[in-house]
Amino acid sequence: MNSSFRNSITALLLVAASAGAFADNNKVMSPDGRLVVPLR
Repeated sequence: MNSSFRNSITALLLVAASAGAFADNNKVMSPDGRLVVPLR
C-alpha cells in the first residue's frame, strides 16, 4: 500500500469522524460502543 493511498484513507477517516462529532443528531452507538454515522 503506497503512502498517498494511506494518507487519503486517513483523511477520509478524519473527515468522517469530524462530521460524526459535529452532527450529534445523526449519531448512533453500535452495540460494541463504536460510533456509527448512518448514511442519509
